Amino acid sequence: MTMTKTKHLILLLAIAAWSISGALPAPVQAQNDIDAGAAALLPPNADVYAWLNMADLEKNVRQVIDTGRQAGVTETYTELVLDGLLNAPFAGTGIDYRRDVAPWLGDEVALAVRGYTETLATPGLTSPEVAVIAASTDPSAALAFIQTILRDSKQSGQPLTEGSYDGVPVYYQNDIGLTLAGDHLVLGTRDLVHHIIGAYNGGPSLAGTVGFQKIAANLPPDSAVGVYLNAQDVAWSADYLHRLIRDAIIRSSGSPATPDPDGPMAPATAQFGEMVTGLAFSARVEAGAMMLDATVAVDAEAVRRTLGADGFLFRTEAMSGRIFQALPSDTFVMLAGRDLPDIFHTAQGAFAALEPVAETLNHYLVYKQHYQGPAPTGILQVVERWPVWFARLTGLDFEKDVMAWMSAEYAAALVPMAPGALAGHTSRFPFDLLAVAEIGDPAAAQRTAEAIPAALVDLGLGDEGNLSSSTVNGVEVYSLRLAQHHRASVSWAMTDGFAAAGTGTFNVVRFVDMMRSGYLPSMLDNARLQKALDRLGGPGHTLLFVDVSQGMYYLNYSLPETMRPYTWDIGVQRILYALESLTLSGRAVESDVYQLTAMAVFKE
Repeated sequence: MTMTKTKHLILLLAIAAWSISGALPAPVQAQNDIDAGAAALLPPNADVYAWLNMADLEKNVRQVIDTGRQAGVTETYTELVLDGLLNAPFAGTGIDYRRDVAPWLGDEVALAVRGYTETLATPGLTSPEVAVIAASTDPSAALAFIQTILRDSKQSGQPLTEGSYDGVPVYYQNDIGLTLAGDHLVLGTRDLVHHIIGAYNGGPSLAGTVGFQKIAANLPPDSAVGVYLNAQDVAWSADYLHRLIRDAIIRSSGSPATPDPDGPMAPATAQFGEMVTGLAFSARVEAGAMMLDATVAVDAEAVRRTLGADGFLFRTEAMSGRIFQALPSDTFVMLAGRDLPDIFHTAQGAFAALEPVAETLNHYLVYKQHYQGPAPTGILQVVERWPVWFARLTGLDFEKDVMAWMSAEYAAALVPMAPGALAGHTSRFPFDLLAVAEIGDPAAAQRTAEAIPAALVDLGLGDEGNLSSSTVNGVEVYSLRLAQHHRASVSWAMTDGFAAAGTGTFNVVRFVDMMRSGYLPSMLDNARLQKALDRLGGPGHTLLFVDVSQGMYYLNYSLPETMRPYTWDIGVQRILYALESLTLSGRAVESDVYQLTAMAVFKE
């Protein structure tokens, strides 16, 4: 088979992309253990390390496609898509994945990127250093395949140049190097290949860095695909890009001023680089479900120093699920968690850390000639000072009096409105907002309950007809009408160790009835929530749950046929009908490692 130079390079990249090993003369014996996979071959300052688990690739891809059965995907279509994906890298080469590659393919194919920050800072460089690293389980079969490629390269008139680096044979074509490091084939730009050989021969590697070790120890073991980011390099890149943007803005404005290279953004990106030591995203596939995981490792001391508090990220205690009993079983969307005071403190520290970013946005908006909106610094000041205004309004210290009794579990939810509530109105949003908190300090909660009505009276909102109360099952339920339109109202009540507030009275009364009588079903009785929690291994520290099956009726009601775009009926609606639930769960797996898991469960 003869090939042009272009086809030959494409073929080499395709081979490495799907993993080839054992193809070249045996290299010098390495001094380090590379059982950690491709990460043990990468230099410590690799910016990006992405991996694909080849062991179960075909099974995982088929499972992903098969989850679309409820959306009208046929078995024939599944096989066509699968074959197309597997053979896409080899288009035009005559190679068949199952026949020529799968028999000797190893468990991992990895992509590494290095020097992106250096690329930005070094004149003349136009692209980062890139390498593909592929593992093999049958070096002899891979060797025969590679030797065929080498023969073809000679016949095409573009032979690879044989050389070596640090005692390891390397084949070159222009700036591309191809080598074998143990049972891993490496194809990439020359300098990065040389750095990989150095790591293979006992030099420092990405696998030995603290950030990567923290991430690797806490990644789900069955991840099908993932990417690891060197957080400090990402922060440096963000700061450098910010400087470039500011330079461009100032030049376009005609101003001769040159921004300080260590401008307002530099402290924020530096703080990010200090706080975050590693960041990874990965995906898992299970029968009837798909999961995406985001895992972040942090320097706990740096976070405490920057945010001024421990922060809720470092609480490893999970929810007990008690809060679920305070929400009705037909809840459509639920955000639940624990330790609101920790979140409040973390938010305060985050707002302070955002001040340099707000300053940068101010500078940017100054050069937008027609911008007349509020300044970002002004918005940030409003957000930061609202506890002071709350104290002046109610006489309560928001942190000591309100947050004090919200230290247990909490939830905010979208729940169906009262039947017929939308009759005669133009709005078609069929949900009320209901917020519920477990009462950790009854005395502080009582002070809040007494202070709010009094504050409303002082504001002139407590006139008869605006502020009212009624007794439901022995519990006082307050309601404040915000406008003449009867839907614009807020109601609240406290009972049985929980407090609730919501738009409209119907669901607050339902909360009281549910807690007092015990016969109304709650989210503890929601089978889809329990199924999701079983797959996740518990609710974690924070949980966002969307009951798609329950909510489809309301979604269709809120979007009548005359207002539905064509894509809703042929695409979005089909996908949603195939789903049972969507869940986002967050938990601290260690005191300095936090993980978010997004999960989609499909109907059986």
